Amino acid sequence: MTSVNDIDRLRGLLGSERINITRLADGSAVVLDLSGTQVLTLNRTGAYLVDQLLVHQASDEQAMVQAMINRFEVEPTVAAADVAEFLAQLASLLQQA
Repeated sequence: MTSVNDIDRLRGLLGSERINITRLADGSAVVLDLSGTQVLTLNRTGAYLVDQLLVHQASDEQAMVQAMINRFEVEPTVAAADVAEFLAQLASLLQQA
């Protein structure tokens, strides 16, 4: 499980001036490291999770899991696994940026 400190760090990186997030009409998004080292394309679920971090200020991983369950009507175990994997991949990519 991702700690609250890790969630705060990811939120800070995503909200920093070096990262640009472009939301597309279909609900997906593109995350661009302005130094040009990383580009991340997000489907609408990934874009929704980024919004949970930035717009809704999700306080922890469990809050993001609950938001996924409410929005996409998925099983709790599926939502928990998807959120954990998303956060791990996002952290890995942002650390490389």
